[in-house]
Amino acid sequence: MKATNCHPLRCRPGRLPLLTIASCLAAANLVVTAAPAPSPVKVFILAGQSNMVGHGKVEMGRDPSVAEGKAPEVKGGIGCLRYLVKTDPGKYGALVDDKGSWIVRDDVWLWSTTDNGEKGPLTVGSGKGGWIGPEFAFGHVVGNHLDEPVLIIKTAWGGKDLGVDFRPPSAGMPAYDLGGNRQKALEADPKIIGHYYRLMLEHVREVLKDPGAQFPELAGRETEIAGFGWHQGWNDGGNENFVAEYEKNLAHLIRDLRKDLGKPKLPVVIANSGFGGEKLAGRRLKV
Repeated sequence: MKATNCHPLRCRPGRLPLLTIASCLAAANLVVTAAPAPSPVKVFILAGQSNMVGHGKVEMGRDPSVAEGKAPEVKGGIGCLRYLVKTDPGKYGALVDDKGSWIVRDDVWLWSTTDNGEKGPLTVGSGKGGWIGPEFAFGHVVGNHLDEPVLIIKTAWGGKDLGVDFRPPSAGMPAYDLGGNRQKALEADPKIIGHYYRLMLEHVREVLKDPGAQFPELAGRETEIAGFGWHQGWNDGGNENFVAEYEKNLAHLIRDLRKDLGKPKLPVVIANSGFGGEKLAGRRLKV
């Protein structure tokens, strides 16, 4: 296509030098600006054992299989979450819609190792057997606080300890006999030491390698690891050696995690459980 009229620059037909193009744009006062890049998705890693997996009851107060029709209903049983919504709607009413159904957030996503590996927008049912874990309230609070989208990666397995299962690399091998079948397992396969620490990192890296493959809504978005939450300790409480070194192992865990994730100042939060409170006796109180 020939340019036949470039007045007032009087270009000859068929000829439109680059300088003339620039002059035309400048004369027309055309300004082209690139759209600002979207802010990074804030990523929070939650890890631990059974209470991080999630034992918070949603609808029924006893067995989660009740809701699935696999167990008889307990008359009068009501899940703690439904109870809170019913008894204190001013504080918890925002968790449900006008029909009382649990809301599904469109700004917070969850990837979890729980049961079949739940992933999707944050809502109920991401704990053990359809219950909830710490990720539920955490996701709502953080989602309400931040302008950026939030991605929670939960890597938790029931019955795991820090002394062996989550043992971080810098803690080294245990300097004591694990006893019984545990020691035999260690002698058969030294890789059981720290297996779940490595698995936790493996899952985090796999998800963050391509968040869009897991969540189409996050395709093309940059991510930023913003925090780590740890909820674990019960299984270590049953072993005197694990109790004695728990504080050191936890410090190793935090340092190693910050190093392996490339986040030297990564904020870390450690949760407690109120098993018996101050009346809890024995080693478990010390963990």
